[in-house]
Amino acid sequence: MRKICVKKCEVSMHKKISFKTWSLVGLSALAVSVNTLPVAKAEQPVLNVLTYSVIQDYGVDKQISALFEPQCGCKINWILDQHQYQMLNRYALTASKKNATPVDVIVGVDITSATLANSTYKKLFRPINYQVSALNNFPFAQTWNNTYAQPLTSSAVTVMYNTYKFKPSENYASFVDLINKMPFTFIFGDPRSNDLGRTLNQIIAYYGKDATQQEVLWQKIKAKTVTVGKGWSSSYGIFAKGESQAALAYSSSIIYHTLVEHKTNLQPLLIGDAVPFLVDSVLLPVKSKQPKLAEQFAKFLLTPEAQKVFFKYNSSYPVVNIDSVLSEQEQAVAKTINNYKVLDLRQLDPQAEKSALQAYIKVFVKE
Repeated sequence: MRKICVKKCEVSMHKKISFKTWSLVGLSALAVSVNTLPVAKAEQPVLNVLTYSVIQDYGVDKQISALFEPQCGCKINWILDQHQYQMLNRYALTASKKNATPVDVIVGVDITSATLANSTYKKLFRPINYQVSALNNFPFAQTWNNTYAQPLTSSAVTVMYNTYKFKPSENYASFVDLINKMPFTFIFGDPRSNDLGRTLNQIIAYYGKDATQQEVLWQKIKAKTVTVGKGWSSSYGIFAKGESQAALAYSSSIIYHTLVEHKTNLQPLLIGDAVPFLVDSVLLPVKSKQPKLAEQFAKFLLTPEAQKVFFKYNSSYPVVNIDSVLSEQEQAVAKTINNYKVLDLRQLDPQAEKSALQAYIKVFVKE
């Protein structure tokens, strides 16, 4: 009844009011219809990050993405290279090509590549705004003057041994002292394809004053060598399975053995000695399509949360103190970086390194 009465009143007596009422209703409906139209969602910016494959193998990429993407409102696209120490050279060869994949950040370049980024390839990169004095857990903090390469992680290069298979009878004064005595069976990576093997070649170049001495040192290593692997899994991985008494290794492997595997039988030699350190660094290419986002990412990688990811999943020492986010056991393992002194090979004569590699080929390949 009421609805009929209202309609009659609107038609017969209140036409003007009826018109006004209808106008208000219509405008309201129009406003609602406009407000409910689908709005195009803004696309997330994509940050292209070039790194080496191990970063994916151990889940570092997923952990870093999970931490950074909510902060930046972006998507990280990880681009992988199989070999860390060849990564920079390959990027330099392709960066200027029209069909080159755009790269905003390079994560994990080795210490030699970091030096090249500050010299030979300087035009490809831009300085990074970080303070090396703030890197309070970085072995090169007093001597690192490379604004183009931001340190990310580090590790000493040493020899790991299996306590079930070998018992050291003495302490070795240096790497060359250990090589000259070499009392254990040994595995290392090919210096032509492996970053650790390349470092061993640099050690030979540093201590061997000429080609003859370098060849003698390689001969002493060969006499104890079980196998030479092309990569990490075919060298250190075989040692970890018990195929030799010792292997060339990162001192930071103790992180994985202790915290993940809960093993105590794989231990480092050369504690207290001067040994080479490998440093992973971050570079920011000039041709980045996301320069501000790249800078934000570089800064993020030095936060305790990001550094812990590399410590835990990549078994490498953080360059800043992250005790605030570590357990007591993790803190104790992180402090093992202090067991070594630095043997700085950054200024090694390239010709000496080339000579040592030729000696390696002569001893291990041609013979």
